[in-house]
Amino acid sequence: MKRHKTFKLGPHTIKIKYAKDLKGDDGRSLYGVAIFHLNTIYVCTQFGADKVDEEVIEHTLAHEAVHFFLNYLNLHDMNGNDPLVDTLSAVMLQYFKTLK
Repeated sequence: MKRHKTFKLGPHTIKIKYAKDLKGDDGRSLYGVAIFHLNTIYVCTQFGADKVDEEVIEHTLAHEAVHFFLNYLNLHDMNGNDPLVDTLSAVMLQYFKTLK
């Protein structure tokens, strides 16, 4: 998988950073996080000695991108619905991977 570094969302450039042992403010391990005010997505590539599977990294990036899409569209009530975000990101990723 190609490791993407940025994408455009309207007039904004969203940066993509890859990190090991990504943790939230509460200390829990995270696969990814969208930080809107920094226009940055962080994606975890490794937990301790265990590397994260490339398909999981790809899905995590799509998941965090959907959070940015919903934020950009001011759909904040939908942005907090992680099962919805996860489903949207899965079908979006499937679309792009199977497009011919």
